[in-house]
Amino acid sequence: MIEPKEVFQTLIKFAKYTGIWQMPQTSWIYRLNGPDIKTERKHIKRFTKEVRLLHGILLVCAICSAISVSLIPFFNISKHELSVRMHFPMLDYKNNDTIFITIAVLQLTIVLGAIANITLDVFPIYFMCYAIGLIEELGDRLENIGSNHAVIGHQEENDGNDLNELLKCVEVHRKIKRLVSEIEEHFSFVIMLQGLMSSLIFCATAFMLSLLSPVKDFPLFIRFGTYAITMVIQIFLPCYYGNEIATSSMKLSTRFFHCKWKKRDKKFNQAMIFFMENTKRTINIRAFELVDLNIETFNGISKFAYSLFALVSRVNNRE
Repeated sequence: MIEPKEVFQTLIKFAKYTGIWQMPQTSWIYRLNGPDIKTERKHIKRFTKEVRLLHGILLVCAICSAISVSLIPFFNISKHELSVRMHFPMLDYKNNDTIFITIAVLQLTIVLGAIANITLDVFPIYFMCYAIGLIEELGDRLENIGSNHAVIGHQEENDGNDLNELLKCVEVHRKIKRLVSEIEEHFSFVIMLQGLMSSLIFCATAFMLSLLSPVKDFPLFIRFGTYAITMVIQIFLPCYYGNEIATSSMKLSTRFFHCKWKKRDKKFNQAMIFFMENTKRTINIRAFELVDLNIETFNGISKFAYSLFALVSRVNNRE
């Protein structure tokens, strides 16, 4: 089984290699909550597993859509048509063998391009799922403050240990906010552009599907159908995990309130109040500093795509 740390290290190497993420040090992200407490990283493992599953679904849809492009040329090789509209000056269009090899090469290029495109689209989602897992781990630490006292009956020593644990949680919370701000800085524009383009593409593919017959135009129907599913998932993923980041951060103050703070001293309670006031500011990701990434944004994009689809269908029916 692939460990979350291995996935994270691969992401960091890829980010540095491509120049997407220009950070002097990135190992601190995975070490958050690690050296101070024993944790199995169950939250990070859960979210990483979810993203890997969704990544696989996206890859299957993209590959199916890419393969369906060449179904018609392969079945009608005698027509000497390529899978995409393009011209090769040196190609002998009357030779079936040459046409077959050309279609195969084009198909391989399309499939590899689809895989690379989907992987880059899911790339920021992995960082978002790590942020969610870290926030959930921080919530566990806050909730367990005062539960595991090594020395029974020594109130002052226990109060000091709990205060130190709270100060460590404050530092972890600060670094998590730094991580989320880095994600927003490097990916917000890309996510916003992807959302707008995906909604327009989904509208166009939905319109094409309304004109096709599932029986007579089966290859094209599969092509546009899988493509539409891919666009919907690409819009949904950043909105869903952006919503999860905000939801998890909003629960921090409530989870902290459930720790055993009533038996702590005045110094701890004052620090607790300051920290809970700080956690009132929700940690969220904004697309291009304009729109929050949440489920409401996904609903708004869906309504926009449907309205555009209805407008195009109405104009087409009039013609």
